[in-house]
Amino acid sequence: MVHNGIEYALMGAIAVVYDIFRREGFSSDQCAQIFKRWDEGDLHGYLTEITSKVLEHKDKKTGKGFVEIVSDKAHMNGTGTWTVLSALELGCSVPSIGEAVFERIFSSESDLRSAFKHDSKGPGVSIDSSEAMQALYLSFASIFSQGFDLLLSASKKYGWGLDPVKIAQIWEAGCIIRSSFLPKIRSAFKKNPDLPSLMADPEFKSMEEKNGQSMRRVVAKGVLGEIPLPVLDSSLSYLDDLSHPLPSNLIGAQRDYFGAHGYERTDEEGFFHTEWEEGGEEIKR
Repeated sequence: MVHNGIEYALMGAIAVVYDIFRREGFSSDQCAQIFKRWDEGDLHGYLTEITSKVLEHKDKKTGKGFVEIVSDKAHMNGTGTWTVLSALELGCSVPSIGEAVFERIFSSESDLRSAFKHDSKGPGVSIDSSEAMQALYLSFASIFSQGFDLLLSASKKYGWGLDPVKIAQIWEAGCIIRSSFLPKIRSAFKKNPDLPSLMADPEFKSMEEKNGQSMRRVVAKGVLGEIPLPVLDSSLSYLDDLSHPLPSNLIGAQRDYFGAHGYERTDEEGFFHTEWEEGGEEIKR
């Protein structure tokens, strides 16, 4: 199930990058060559490989590029939804997987989408293919990190004793998400079985350092070019969330104000509540 959730997110990230190239005016054949080249490098994997094959395929009825005659309604069989539901039950954040599932759902909301369709293609955007590759690469790293976080959260809660090294090894042997990342994942957990997150591994940290700025430029240009970036933007936000303080302190204070739900302090142990309408006295619970 988690395998399929990761699969949803990887496919969603690939689709976003394809959309960027398409809006730049690239033909399906040109896109195919880009993905084929990427598959021969760091982005080697089953999904990258079949993307190039699908993009270069021609429709026998019309002679057009095959993807040009395929409806943009992407159906699903429910495994991605189960992954997100499991993550919610476990309290484990998997934003890229969640966004990939919601984007699949949104693609099928024909009536809603048709009410807002217009011919404008936006102001246009020019994104270097090497930077797009780096953005996709780092997005993949973020997605795999989220997926393994979920697996290990479930293992801890239910006492399954899952071995991430063996899981990566099994997936390497043959599955839809097999890629150049799996040996790196296996190596990371072999070196440190107690790794809190894949992104804490030195090699994965290095990926973020090398590709982070390119990913930011791709996301920024995409937003300014009115290109929806589901999965890609959430993959970046996930990485930022890992390393920066969150604004949830304000949410905690708001919840205490209207619902007396309490909050924790940064300078003292315990749980507290402020009497907002009665002089602002603080009570330790």
